Amino acid sequence: MTSVGETIQAAIERADLDRLATVLDPQTVEPDALTALLRHRDGRLRRLGLVCLADRLGAGRDDDSEYAGALPHALEKSPEATLAQARVHRLLHLEALPEWRTADLPAQARIAWLGTEICAHPERVRDEPLGDLLYRAVQDMDAPQEPERLIQELTARNDTVLRTEAVRLLRQALHTGRLTPDCARALLVDLAKDTGALRELTEPWAALAPLPHETVRAFLATGPVDAAIEVAARHGHQDLLKEIAADQTRPPRTRQRALEALGGLATREDVPQIVTLTAEDPLLLAWCPTSPRPGHRTRPADREPSRRCPPES
Repeated sequence: MTSVGETIQAAIERADLDRLATVLDPQTVEPDALTALLRHRDGRLRRLGLVCLADRLGAGRDDDSEYAGALPHALEKSPEATLAQARVHRLLHLEALPEWRTADLPAQARIAWLGTEICAHPERVRDEPLGDLLYRAVQDMDAPQEPERLIQELTARNDTVLRTEAVRLLRQALHTGRLTPDCARALLVDLAKDTGALRELTEPWAALAPLPHETVRAFLATGPVDAAIEVAARHGHQDLLKEIAADQTRPPRTRQRALEALGGLATREDVPQIVTLTAEDPLLLAWCPTSPRPGHRTRPADREPSRRCPPES
């Protein structure tokens, strides 16, 4: 009985596209057969090889560049094949790309190739015109193997859409182990005028090593204030929260928010200052945290000793 591998090899030799379409499984085909497809003189089989390789790499079936030398150098003309070609170059982390910018490609293919180029050369973000093509290319990306440079370049464009995507890629890279927490925290500090970045800094992983006092003060001065207040609370900066609550030049809602955030950190020693503050501005009493909330833990030193009635004589 002829094996599947032998059947595929025979179909490749005959350039029998119909037979290959029925027996070829991208996940189980032997690498030698896939390489033969990529190098075939028949363009139809090369295109089939690209589509199969893109599916195979996308599923994590192979993670090295054993196919790089077999890839066609020219840009494929079929829309499906050129999309697969762009995806293969991205998944194999190849820096040498076909000349796609001057080709007459459909929009989806241009988006795919721009994303592949930016992953390989993050500095290209600097000169790319802001607009739908760039935005969609970045939005379609996953975090590359070395995401730090890409995140830095997206941050430097100072564009809301690109900075939002920088936070998304950072989060993805952190969760997949491509960024260390220390590196991710440093990148988020550069993004801290964006609400998404500040919210990420309130996550438990980011608060394990509290940010410096002056760094958080800068967030409160320049960033979205509600998110910055939450960062100050999560990183344990009670003094900054007290300053905001006492700052009568701030909007009342901001002061109330700071006082509310202080409630999770305040101890009995803070009560006199909070009472004085709320006496000066009674509207702050709506958020006064002096009464313990459900689940709020006091320190042992804060607890009054139990008082027992003297025994009756």
